[in-house]
This record gives sequence, structure tokens and C-alpha cells, in this order.
Amino acid sequence: MVYSILSLDKEVSKQAKIYFTDNGLLNITGTLSSGAIFENAICGQLSLRGDLNFFEKSSGTEIDFILDRQTAFEVKETCTVSDLKTLEARAAMVDLKNYKLIGRYPPLSGFRNFIWGGSIY
Repeated sequence: MVYSILSLDKEVSKQAKIYFTDNGLLNITGTLSSGAIFENAICGQLSLRGDLNFFEKSSGTEIDFILDRQTAFEVKETCTVSDLKTLEARAAMVDLKNYKLIGRYPPLSGFRNFIWGGSIY
């Protein structure tokens, strides 16, 4: 199964992001970074919780996932304070007060204000 997620921004609303439900199939489609594979796996998990959209402007500003048009999620292999501040600003652009980082690895800096995504693939 393949997910197609539409953007909430009218500037790029005709473009969709494509995600696979099976990371094994994703891996045979080409060479991808571990970050892209991790984001794909998180998509599969979030899609079980509700409707997913994303936000992206033509300038490249983006939010990876918006769940039920209420909560913004940014997926990073290693989250930082800067990532959280960036996500906060981007969530405000689309009037979202709820936002969360999802990370794969605990950062050496000790930053802990994120949801651990673990090694889920």
C-alpha cells in the first residue's frame, strides 16, 4: 500500500508526498537515506491515528506531517532545540498550537523535548 498525502498550503496543494507502508518495498525502489526511511516508517505509524497532511511552501519551508489538521509533527533522526523552534514557527504559519518533534536517536546535547521514534524499521 502507498500513502499519498496532500499539502494544506494552496501554493503547492496539487503536489502530494508518497509514502510506502512497507519499508522493505521502499528500500528496493532505490537508494534512500536512513532519514527518509525513518520518515516513511513514522508516516505508517501516524496514519493509524488519523488523517495526515503536510505543509510546504514553494520556498521549501515545510512541516512533515499534520495529524487531523490539529498537530504538526517534524521527523528528525536527531532532534535539536533549533528544530523545535523552527517547528514552532512553522506551526504558527498554519495556526497550529500543537506541535511535536519525533526523533530516532537521543542527541548528545541532552535535548529531550521530543517523542522517541526508536528503531522502528
